Amino acid sequence: MSEKIMLSKALTALSIGERFWFWFCLTSPTFPLLIAPFSKEKGMEKLLRKVQDIDLPMGAQVCTGMGVVNKVGELQLASPLFQAGMLRSFAKKVRLDLTEYPALAFLSGASFLKVHANGNILQQYTNPDCWDGIKRPSRIGSLQAAKQMIDSLGIGEEGWIWLRENENNVAHQVITILRNDDPSAKQFAAKVLAGRALVQSEDPGLRGMVRKTSKNNLVITTADELKQIGEKTSSWFRKKYNVHLIQKMNGKIITAMSVKMITPQHDLVNQMRLLNSLPDKQECYFWFGNEAQSDSANLWVADSIQTLKSKMTGETKLRGKIVRMKWGFEFQVTRQYPDFLQELALWVQKNRKVCSEVLLLVKSRMTVWSKSGELVKKMKDDTMWENIIT
Repeated sequence: MSEKIMLSKALTALSIGERFWFWFCLTSPTFPLLIAPFSKEKGMEKLLRKVQDIDLPMGAQVCTGMGVVNKVGELQLASPLFQAGMLRSFAKKVRLDLTEYPALAFLSGASFLKVHANGNILQQYTNPDCWDGIKRPSRIGSLQAAKQMIDSLGIGEEGWIWLRENENNVAHQVITILRNDDPSAKQFAAKVLAGRALVQSEDPGLRGMVRKTSKNNLVITTADELKQIGEKTSSWFRKKYNVHLIQKMNGKIITAMSVKMITPQHDLVNQMRLLNSLPDKQECYFWFGNEAQSDSANLWVADSIQTLKSKMTGETKLRGKIVRMKWGFEFQVTRQYPDFLQELALWVQKNRKVCSEVLLLVKSRMTVWSKSGELVKKMKDDTMWENIIT
């Protein structure tokens, strides 16, 4: 097996929070990097045996050390021998092989740490520009990767799952692995340990088996004490699935609970009801952006920032406050976004057949404010809104 194929498989399998050994040599005739996760027995020994077969040029500088996948899925590699310029040169080599080995995109955003023998960080080498244009795929441990795995399940298929959110339902962790890919759950257990170490919490999370019983129904079976699924994770589940949680001990059901799916129409109606209930000059919060794994824009409205954060699962275009005025709703923001009203109108047009209540937003306007609270710009387009109504 070639070094690039080995690396591609290892990169794909790494999860958020997971630690690994690495070997790095910029002048390698094959590829500069090889890795082995801590969970792999005698990983570093096997790695070093593998690189003995690589015919390195005279004077080649080799760096070995440890790395970790940080909270956003980027690799951080630490070695006493890293130097300035190495990261940019490495990124160039990644680009050369990216078309043939697309899993190398997992390296996008990687950074190098030069460390002392005692482990202290001497220098951090980061360069987002050198990874520009290389989109990193969703990594195990993220909501996006979990969604892809669960969506891929056939009726009756199963996977391992671990869920955890912090007390404020902001930091969320979801690890999923197909059962067929890990029958003994050994890889899964290692990834859960890595996830727990990444975010310190007394909450062990909920760990068990997820099974798709029909197109829109999931059953999660666990031996753990049942608790409500965190708000952010629950919000994501409910867009597509009814989730049934079952606690079992020795084959017997101890307790059960369900999280019902919210249809797009139901969700929109609730949001529009919130807007309609606002008294004059009162406000709520909004997020406008592209949903995760989608290029279509969406609007989320909530009565608190905390609730809004639970719904923000994609690329943010704009967020701020909505204030009810005598003539309609004013979107108050702190940065310029000239096309917002046009995009909002398109969103209303798209969703009016599903939920006629979105027409509440017709004649909405936007104001841009400085951080000090001064009005910078007013924007309105009543003619455009009249075309939406007709």
